[in-house]
Amino acid sequence: PLFTRLLNGIFNYFISTAPAHPIGFDPIKFAAAFTALKYSDNNNQVRRLFIFATQNQFPSPEQFVYDVLPMFYRAFEIPYAIHNGLPVLTREGFHALFLMDTLGDPD
Repeated sequence: PLFTRLLNGIFNYFISTAPAHPIGFDPIKFAAAFTALKYSDNNNQVRRLFIFATQNQFPSPEQFVYDVLPMFYRAFEIPYAIHNGLPVLTREGFHALFLMDTLGDPD
């Protein structure tokens, strides 16, 4: 359907921009993509986790994001992969996340 084609176009664009990652979005790419899509920091999961860790003076905010993001993906049954020790949002996960977001708040 049309919505799937739109999501595939968005996903393909972001995985092909530098630094390119053929599997999907690592946490840094996730944050950059959702920022480019005009998501607020509150609705950008990676940014929100990083800001939380920074505000609470965690010793390694990046590592906190890498550790917590897989729990978020599993809790909401969002497909992801682990690549070089980092959680990577797959194409299927991107579709699931967008569908969840769209159904949760159509605006």
